[in-house]
Amino acid sequence: MSRKRQPELKPGEPRRMPLERRSVTRKLRLGGLEGYVTVGFYEDNTPGEVFLTFDRMGSVERGLCNALALVISKALQRGVALKDIVESMKGQNFEPSGFTQDKEIPSATSIVDMIAQWLSKFVGQPAKEKL
Repeated sequence: MSRKRQPELKPGEPRRMPLERRSVTRKLRLGGLEGYVTVGFYEDNTPGEVFLTFDRMGSVERGLCNALALVISKALQRGVALKDIVESMKGQNFEPSGFTQDKEIPSATSIVDMIAQWLSKFVGQPAKEKL
């Protein structure tokens, strides 16, 4: 991957993701829900996009997950701090919720809370340690 320097962006202008990028995917399980969250990174290892894929979801739930991932991605690309995104998602309370079998995330109040807990690992770390 090239380390091409990004041009200065005007306020509200999105930072474009590189054509080829690193990503990390994590499997999540909560209640009867099972799925994956994927985070794509810029060359400097800052998160720039999020994808959510879950099994056993109806079209409404799947649409809401797609919308959530899109909003998170657009916010990141427009300079909203991941810390602010995570803080607004943490503690959202709805089913499924409860204990998990995940040592990193032992319990969650919802799948949104679980995603926020996992994304929080990318907040406040030096760029080289994020991946």
